[in-house]
Amino acid sequence: MKRRPPLVPFTQTGMILLVWAAFLFLMLFLTACSAETAVYPVAAASEQAEDLTFLVDPEWTDDSVSTDDGTLLASCSYQLPLMTVLRRDGTAVTDGDVSGEAEQSALAAAAAFNGEFRRWAAEADFSALADTAREDYARQHEEGSPWVGNYEQTLGCTVYQADKLVSVSGVFYYYGGGAHPNRVYLGWNFDTRTGAFLSPELLFNDTDAVTEELVRQAEARAAEMGTEPEELFWPDFRDLMANWTHAAVTFNGDGMTVAWSPYDLASYAVGEQVFTLPLSWLAPYLNGYGLNLLGLDG
Repeated sequence: MKRRPPLVPFTQTGMILLVWAAFLFLMLFLTACSAETAVYPVAAASEQAEDLTFLVDPEWTDDSVSTDDGTLLASCSYQLPLMTVLRRDGTAVTDGDVSGEAEQSALAAAAAFNGEFRRWAAEADFSALADTAREDYARQHEEGSPWVGNYEQTLGCTVYQADKLVSVSGVFYYYGGGAHPNRVYLGWNFDTRTGAFLSPELLFNDTDAVTEELVRQAEARAAEMGTEPEELFWPDFRDLMANWTHAAVTFNGDGMTVAWSPYDLASYAVGEQVFTLPLSWLAPYLNGYGLNLLGLDG
């Protein structure tokens, strides 16, 4: 199996789009990873009032561009999680209605959370995709070629919210011309007590054990398909899995999910590679912070 085969060239403009798409994917992946290590100046848990809660709901943002005759050129649809601070009576804490340090701290945490997703949407840069679509449409129109668009960006998110943790798994879908669309798996984990996005290794005493389990699952998956793991995945898949904290790592009430996007661990034809580790398996390898954050220390 050859390593990461390039897409089939289609036009000079298309090749430019492929380069731009690869840059965009890398940028957005690094955006998610950098979000996990950002630290924000908010109060510690002991300073926050027990009668304040965080509510996270998705908020859809849409945009599109069309020609004068109504031909759709490009569109985007982002499902961005939005965090709100609520008092015990259900009223929302806002910038214009803050009472005391606890509410100020909670509001700062929510602002840090929401700001990260607004930044992601800005860096997705739909306007650049729209400009490229206009240029490609004009070129194809001059050549007498039919427009096969539309170009598209979509972010879908799933939110898991616990007492101290908000974990967001995202799938970014992108089409900007070429043989097929692409998608990128993303993950964000946020500690509501400190107002910080966190990197998953902070929860573990032993990350090597996680690597070994992921490799075991990958080898078992290959065996079920009747092939060698070096044939199903890239030959250096074990080294890639050793960097699992840079994949899309998210949590829910059942366990931890580690997801690699298409091309990251195997060819596009094989698709994304998603692995799950139950909480019961994770528990012995978590540190005190991890056990507490996931509610396993009680």
